[in-house]
Amino acid sequence: MRYLIVSAILLLTISFASPAQNQLIRIKANDSNRVLLYFSNQLISYKSELSEDKRKVIIKIPRCIPAEDARKAFGKGSIQDVYVLQADANTEVNIILKDKLGYTANFLPYSKALIIEVFRWSDLKTADDHYRSGLLALESGLEDVAVKNLVAALSLGNYQASAYLGLIYLQKGHINKAAEYLRIAAVRNINIDDVYAAISQILKMQSNFDKAIQFADIFKNRSGLDHYLDLPIEMVDSAVNNTDLQLLQSNYFDDILMIESNADTSMNDTLNRQFAKLFEENSLNSNQSEVTTELIPSWVTILIVGIFASALVLVIILAILYYRWRKKQKAKGVNNEAKSKFENYLQKSYHSSEVLSSKAVSAYKQQEESVIGNHETKISEKPDQSITSLQNKLFDTLDKLSESHEKIDASATEPTSVTKSPKVELALHLQKEQQKLKQRNLEALNRIELPADVKKITEFAKKLGIERGSVEVKKALDDILSNKDYMTKLSEKFKSKK
Repeated sequence: MRYLIVSAILLLTISFASPAQNQLIRIKANDSNRVLLYFSNQLISYKSELSEDKRKVIIKIPRCIPAEDARKAFGKGSIQDVYVLQADANTEVNIILKDKLGYTANFLPYSKALIIEVFRWSDLKTADDHYRSGLLALESGLEDVAVKNLVAALSLGNYQASAYLGLIYLQKGHINKAAEYLRIAAVRNINIDDVYAAISQILKMQSNFDKAIQFADIFKNRSGLDHYLDLPIEMVDSAVNNTDLQLLQSNYFDDILMIESNADTSMNDTLNRQFAKLFEENSLNSNQSEVTTELIPSWVTILIVGIFASALVLVIILAILYYRWRKKQKAKGVNNEAKSKFENYLQKSYHSSEVLSSKAVSAYKQQEESVIGNHETKISEKPDQSITSLQNKLFDTLDKLSESHEKIDASATEPTSVTKSPKVELALHLQKEQQKLKQRNLEALNRIELPADVKKITEFAKKLGIERGSVEVKKALDDILSNKDYMTKLSEKFKSKK
């Protein structure tokens, strides 16, 4: 039993000694380069770091849970958005940046808020460089280094540093220095709300409660918080602190209250003037429209409407005419293109027909030679064929020619219109070439004495490139012309037909 009691006492002691769990209650990301994280209690410890790509600031808070409406926020300016992750009882805040930037993270004790500001080192001037270096030193716990850099920044014109200097000196117990820096920050309207809560606490220490309440209200209006707690102030020396409070005049911060009241009044006046001006402009515009309507006659309105309607109709007509003209131009272009293609096709066809005709002539020559060879073979098989049989065949041929001559004369008088195809033209061309070739060879027969021997006739025909039968016919004709009996029979035959 004794051990159980001791264990229970130890557990209760540990539980009371351990800090209460904190809560992230609100995220404010309205400014272009800062984010405010508001907590329910004072922030005892946290860890901040920049990602490797320098595009994300990570804040890790142990023993802290986020509220339901404090898990995400959309940023402005350089800050894209903010989202919160929770792992067990720990919270991780991720601030996504739009570019590679640096950052500072500092805790504001009255607001119980962690303020994270992002910036670009290359864009900092000398005063801003001292200011950022001072805030980084303050986050790391190097208070003396922070004060040195913040004083340098303030001397160069960075009035943001005065707010942090006032808070540092107030917590250290240097009331006069704190009041001086806080007054500079308030007059310059520095956007750090804890300045007004700190001034309120100093006024309470002076027992100037009315003015303290006024500054407390300013702090609540700016921060949106309902209440706050005063900070424990380090008492370096009670005599020094009392002397500082006595030297500090009771009206030291009155001008700040006047500035705030004038700002509120001027804001209200500005809004009232803007609304009045807006109403005046609306009434003036309505009056002007009424006057303009009265001054313009109705016939002028009708004329203007008619002109616009006529112009619209003219534009439509021109558009239609242009469309038709364009369509015709396209059709002409298509026809010209088709015509050029057809001409190219005709040229190619003519060229191919010439090639085919030359090939056909050469093929015909080869065929003629083969026919002559075959005929020679037949003659060699029948060498005993006589000239008399050939003469008889010639008479029969002449009879047929005379009969066909009459038919040709009768048909020649009838007009004919035959459409010649490419094949017919090719055949006619070949026929003309053959006729020319035979004509030349036959003309050569009239000038050359024909051999009497049959074998020599064959060689002679082959040498001239004509049929052997043609040579034999010529030989037979020569014999007939030299034979008077045959000539007499032939003339009697034609006379009998007449």
